[in-house]
Amino acid sequence: MPGQSFQPPSDNPNMSEFELQARAERSLQRLGTLHELPLILVSPLPINGAEGFPPLLPASQSKIEDWLQKARIDDKRLRIKRRFIPHTPIYIPDTPEGQQFFKLAKLIGDIPLNVPVLPKSQNQRYWLKTLHYYWQARGVVIAQQALLDVIADPLGEGGALKNRLPAKILEDLRLSGAIDAACFRLLVAGENFIKQWATENERDYPFKTVYDLFLKLLEEEFLVIWQLGPLNSEKHPLSKAKQRDNIAVRARLLKCFPWLVKKTGNRQNYDITEQEYLQYLQEAEWSGYWILALRPQSKTIQIEPDWELYIQAFTKGKELAVDTLDWLRGEPFNRSMNNAHESVEGTLDALGYIHWSGS
Repeated sequence: MPGQSFQPPSDNPNMSEFELQARAERSLQRLGTLHELPLILVSPLPINGAEGFPPLLPASQSKIEDWLQKARIDDKRLRIKRRFIPHTPIYIPDTPEGQQFFKLAKLIGDIPLNVPVLPKSQNQRYWLKTLHYYWQARGVVIAQQALLDVIADPLGEGGALKNRLPAKILEDLRLSGAIDAACFRLLVAGENFIKQWATENERDYPFKTVYDLFLKLLEEEFLVIWQLGPLNSEKHPLSKAKQRDNIAVRARLLKCFPWLVKKTGNRQNYDITEQEYLQYLQEAEWSGYWILALRPQSKTIQIEPDWELYIQAFTKGKELAVDTLDWLRGEPFNRSMNNAHESVEGTLDALGYIHWSGS
């Protein structure tokens, strides 16, 4: 948002920070992207309207301000300096089901805050915060799918996020939500097979519920994203084409039966890729173990329908596995048409949104 700034109104010096931010949002052109999603338990439930927020009760405002105060502490930890923290409250009914929704969404949203990663540059700090915001939105989407009717679909018409996020991010959340939902259903259907595999392969199974296992998979997924991104140590990061090829191979192998059957065809290194993927699953901890446990059972009546739905969702959303940013020596870049590296920088606009653009 070049050239835009916001001056607090002089006619009301006692205006709260919350009110100042609301006025700034109305006064400036909002080029919104991912941002903070405070989870607010309320009674009775206000409606997340497509045109804005419901009437804000003092108790709700206090909860939002408490949430944003904790967000400012995290900003300080990441050396992010901004006047405002853009946010969209997610209002949740204060009922037993709503409290479950709150807990699940918050556990998922907090994954980037709780995993052992240490950003080493300002771009890495901005990227960690960007991922944090995506995980918050992902947590809301997953919780809504797991606990239907607690809130309206946040991505649908009239949903809390529909008019607050760009179309590309909304579509990514739809695709990742479908994969997450299919994965969770598959874990539920195959829980006994996974436990049996763990016993037979002398792997500790520390999870009290399937939710615990699912959260572990999300945590491992985040660590892989960080490892392949800011911590990437390769001299030449994988091209987009190679990333897409690897995902296509994974989708193709998941469909094979029996497990890792040898194929012939145009792909000359197909057998090598099979073995590389199998080795990855064996080394990937629970992100690989659950597939090793369920893949041989994929034609059983217990899990075949859910396995097929998972493959369909994964295949449809395979572009999500292609890196949004490329990283080299700890800094982000984009590739031009001739594959040259163009540096990318995270910046803050006047409303506090984080944007990524070439420098």
